[in-house]
Amino acid sequence: MAKTPSVRSINIAAITALVPFIDKYPVLKELLNKSKSPSNDWDFYMTVAGVGIYLLANKVNETKYKELLIELAEFDKQSVEALNNFKAFMENNKNEGIDLKTSAGFWVFWNIKSSQPTHDESRELAPAIGAYLHKVISDLVS
Repeated sequence: MAKTPSVRSINIAAITALVPFIDKYPVLKELLNKSKSPSNDWDFYMTVAGVGIYLLANKVNETKYKELLIELAEFDKQSVEALNNFKAFMENNKNEGIDLKTSAGFWVFWNIKSSQPTHDESRELAPAIGAYLHKVISDLVS
């Protein structure tokens, strides 16, 4: 059985990824420059998406699910609502046949921007964010 990652470990992975992503994807720097609290936005949405990816990819019993939600709410009181939004977004995109990694990255990017990113803005960045989150979760549960 896979272990359950902590919200803290997912958050650390999100924080760690910011500088390499900004260096590789200039569009992210432009986007974050428009935010009032760029690193907080990045940390929040990446952490919520990481928890969401974990829940979508793993069967979690009700007790562990509730524990994870409590931990997530302690991380940020708005994060449980954001997680529900993430899960609905992912389900909708799955029904549309959109790749789950790209969908996860697109959700993060869209929420940081507070509006739908253009195709050019998200073409490389959304799949990269999603792939990174999937790898982090895979590494944490193995």
